Amino acid sequence: MLEAAPEDLSVGTLARRLVLGLGAFTAGMTGLSWMFSSYIEAGSEWFVDQFGLLGIFFGVALIDSFPGTFNEPFLVMGYTSGAGFWRVWFVSSLGSFVSAFTGYGIGYLVAHRPGIQALFERFRVAAFMKKYGPVALIVAAVTPLPFALFTWSAGATGLPLRYIFVSGLFRFVKIGFYMALIAAGWAAAT
Repeated sequence: MLEAAPEDLSVGTLARRLVLGLGAFTAGMTGLSWMFSSYIEAGSEWFVDQFGLLGIFFGVALIDSFPGTFNEPFLVMGYTSGAGFWRVWFVSSLGSFVSAFTGYGIGYLVAHRPGIQALFERFRVAAFMKKYGPVALIVAAVTPLPFALFTWSAGATGLPLRYIFVSGLFRFVKIGFYMALIAAGWAAAT
């Protein structure tokens, strides 16, 4: 039987993956902007007209509370609707900040379910969070790692809320960076 070679997770490899991923994201935004700009603008304007910036806030707060979801569609809708870069950045960042506490609460509530406990024991989540929790939360807050997975883990393992607060503030940085990529991609294509 063939065994898989261990995956290289060195800093250099991770940095290359991050740069390639962000480059692909920007190229994708540019391509989509070029091909569908009028449709994206019309849909974005409709969404913001119907739900306002509160729709962006609640959309990001909800989406960022669950692992495996992406807030970028809300950032694109807010930006391309003409609501303004800084306003969209602030409400999106605030929504993502709130999601950190929501994720923590979800983790706290589901921690004692037998299936969740078995999963956490299998992957040694408690030991990982005890050793790396605060740093892992900040790294997840500013990288493409699933931040919600880390906030759930923090809640499930009882990590102090101050770490959630601090890591949540780093979401303002990540959202700002992604908004800048979106703005650059949109400007290049339209």
